[in-house]
Amino acid sequence: MTGDIALPPLDLKGWRSTRDILRQYARCLGAIRRALSRPARHWSHIGLTVSTRGITTGPMMVAGERLEIRLDIRGAQIEIGTESGQAWVGRCPGTSCREILDRTNAWLARSGGASLIEIEMPEIENPDAFDQFAADRFWSALSRIDDILREFSGGLRGEAHGPLLWPHHFDLAVLWLSGRLVPGEDPKDEDRADESMNFGFSTGDDGIPSPYLYATAYPAVPQLSEMGLPNGARWHAQGWQGAKLDYASVADGDNPRELLLTFLTTVQQAGALAMRKRQPDP
Repeated sequence: MTGDIALPPLDLKGWRSTRDILRQYARCLGAIRRALSRPARHWSHIGLTVSTRGITTGPMMVAGERLEIRLDIRGAQIEIGTESGQAWVGRCPGTSCREILDRTNAWLARSGGASLIEIEMPEIENPDAFDQFAADRFWSALSRIDDILREFSGGLRGEAHGPLLWPHHFDLAVLWLSGRLVPGEDPKDEDRADESMNFGFSTGDDGIPSPYLYATAYPAVPQLSEMGLPNGARWHAQGWQGAKLDYASVADGDNPRELLLTFLTTVQQAGALAMRKRQPDP
């Protein structure tokens, strides 16, 4: 990706109901993806990806055929697609998560060779509060930040996963692995074995009620709190420890792409160096 980008205003207070509806649909897609996918490292089998118009489970091989469920944010609809063509389209909002599951199971029953899915599905609360203009604005921000995270991830040395959109917290993130195991942890423990850093974008939450970019390290690297952060970024230590950059400061900046890439790259390089000093390569 080259050139600068423009990021829209995204104050959570003005579109929280719409965000919550989109997040519930994302949780629905994530639950179905988890049920139909083989387990993958670091839970990447439940992560969603950003597509040309929204977010998607990506292709899932089921009963010898590829199945994909897409949340088309721009078109305000849910789509179930297969190799043989579009299987079903429903409105978003207006379609319950239960109906998406039922339609998926109906396809599974017709295809043969696959067990039906039996899982609890989230409820879509307050669908009348959905604002398509706010959803389009979010999509504009999400797609551009996804491009930047892909550019950042592509330049990393070593193993990296993502960007993936995690349904539960509705954040888009890249996971980078240093290649070293955490001393004292079971190497088979998927959540705690690998030394890593996480870089992502959140629309905001109860603790931070405004969108932000973040970078964290596992295990925590205290030295990061002492490093010089790029303009607008600061150290965060309430609830989680890491570097935080307000989305508004990026969107209002002269060059959002350069500012965000500088933030991500600076923290990653500092974190990687601190990790190496703490636990030298064998």
